[in-house]
Amino acid sequence: MEPGRYRACVADVNLGHSSMKGTPYVRVVFRVIEGECEGEDIEHFMYLSDKTEERTFVTLRHMGFQGDDIGVMLPEDLPNVMEILVGEETFNHRTMLRVLRLARDGELSSPSMDDASRQSLADRMKRLARRFPPMKPAASSRTQPLPMGAQSPQRNGVQQSPSQRHLGQRAPGDDVDDMIPF
Repeated sequence: MEPGRYRACVADVNLGHSSMKGTPYVRVVFRVIEGECEGEDIEHFMYLSDKTEERTFVTLRHMGFQGDDIGVMLPEDLPNVMEILVGEETFNHRTMLRVLRLARDGELSSPSMDDASRQSLADRMKRLARRFPPMKPAASSRTQPLPMGAQSPQRNGVQQSPSQRHLGQRAPGDDVDDMIPF
């Protein structure tokens, strides 16, 4: 299986808990139902922590779950065909495929705007742009951000704070490992 979008149905479902923190989860095995990867399976884990249990249950409803007892849930209890987005993820120096997003069949991609909607949005954004005119660069600011790892500018021998630096510059010691990619 390669990264990409696939139509899939549920081939297996069970409950478990993570080995590290003991967080309960619903494990769903999706089976691709068309295309070159037809018949291939991929696991998806939906965690049931205080922060994620609501989203997990809503996702189960989208998958067609009608009951209220996930302890007896079977694959046939999740009958809806789903569209899954599969991508690569690296964890502990190991790259693997995983389900990045899932939606009811046909809902993963947002539909394009029609011409009238596009024009309406553009007009609204123009009005907003007029309320927030472009900022003029400070006389001493750079026109280009510093490359990653480059020394951040100092003013009068004092290291500038992040709010004083030009957007995109990093000070030595800035921790970039905790940045979340989007």
